[in-house]
Amino acid sequence: MAQSLARAPASLESDPRRLRRADPSWDFRGEDTKYATHGIYRYPAMMVAPVVRRLIDEYSPIKNGGRLLDPFCGSGSALVEGMLHGMTAVGVDLNPLAVLLARAKTTPLTDRAIRVEHQAILRRYDEITSAPANVDIQNLSFWYSARSVAELSRLRAAILATESEELRRFFEACFAETARFVSWTRKDEYKTYRMPEEKRKDWRPSVLGSFASVVVHNREKMGDFVSRLPKGVPTANVVLGDTRDPAALPNGTYDLIVTSPPYGDSRTTVAYGQYSSLSLSWLGYDRATVNRTDRESLGGRPAAELTPRPDSPTLDRHLTDIRAKDPARARDVLSFYVDLCGAFRWVAGKLAPGGRACVVVGNRTVKGVRLETDVILSELFEHECGLVHEETIVRGIPNKVMPLRNSPSNIPGQLGETMANEYVLIFNRPRN
Repeated sequence: MAQSLARAPASLESDPRRLRRADPSWDFRGEDTKYATHGIYRYPAMMVAPVVRRLIDEYSPIKNGGRLLDPFCGSGSALVEGMLHGMTAVGVDLNPLAVLLARAKTTPLTDRAIRVEHQAILRRYDEITSAPANVDIQNLSFWYSARSVAELSRLRAAILATESEELRRFFEACFAETARFVSWTRKDEYKTYRMPEEKRKDWRPSVLGSFASVVVHNREKMGDFVSRLPKGVPTANVVLGDTRDPAALPNGTYDLIVTSPPYGDSRTTVAYGQYSSLSLSWLGYDRATVNRTDRESLGGRPAAELTPRPDSPTLDRHLTDIRAKDPARARDVLSFYVDLCGAFRWVAGKLAPGGRACVVVGNRTVKGVRLETDVILSELFEHECGLVHEETIVRGIPNKVMPLRNSPSNIPGQLGETMANEYVLIFNRPRN
């Protein structure tokens, strides 16, 4: 029998579950979630824009301004919404594609500038009769037709000649989406799987036509963003880096943290790096850099032992239950939470006195054990970070871009239900 790792159960008074409250008004069913530049690129597990908007409206200690931090910013949902609220926004992410998208979505551009440069790109494309692929994708012909490779190579060369860094970034974001769309990947997956042969034979999209459609769509979203943006708001600062490492961000200066970290390791939940791999390769990143995203993500390196571990009695109990069924999976789970909690120790120090941290998480299942991430983080913040837990809002997730079923065992054909709810945790840093 596995030796128990559990500490004594939390007292009723200190149990974070008591602060949970279900509120269907946070579901935002049927509401537009893709206004402004929120509608640029279908990145996995994006935070729903109305959730971010309401968090800022209800929990920011400073109205009409202030400083916002998202330490797991992804493609920039919190940063976009922060700017729309007149806030100075800073984001951090490990994935180069996420950083590119977040920067593109938070850099206001005029419609005229986009239209003029789009025409210039098309002219340069016509002048380039051929261009070397120079793309570090293993088995390139497995994922693309020869025609798509030739057209993508010419288009990339035409985009790279754009002189304005801001405009080039916008069109690189459009190109990244095009490169994935015209590939032979299955479009409804967040891991990279090839289309079956019968679908590949009928899949002959035009690279230029697909790119033009993306540009038109993104141009409209940028126009909506610019029209909503308050005057004088600085462009967001998006940092490419690992939230677990000390970054060049000052402590105690952010009024509001709004973030949604990964819900589990990339092998059994959303593989952000794998999803981004083709786009990043076409943007010029080598294979080692592309593969590093998932390997260095939270839980990317399994723990050799089940100690040391974060100060969470709930996590201890979960690890005991999982280890009794599968010691290796218990180490995987521990690795993820060690990394997650390490990141939030760093994050908590960035919050100003009187500031609030709003963290959106999901509780997944491993080996039949429901992992209460909301409770684990609540215990961590109380025991190790000096933050006070105000409440936890339970919301349904009808709109979040994430798979409804996954393979928690990583065995083909064995699927399990993923989370149907999210937990919105609200913490504050006392002024004294």
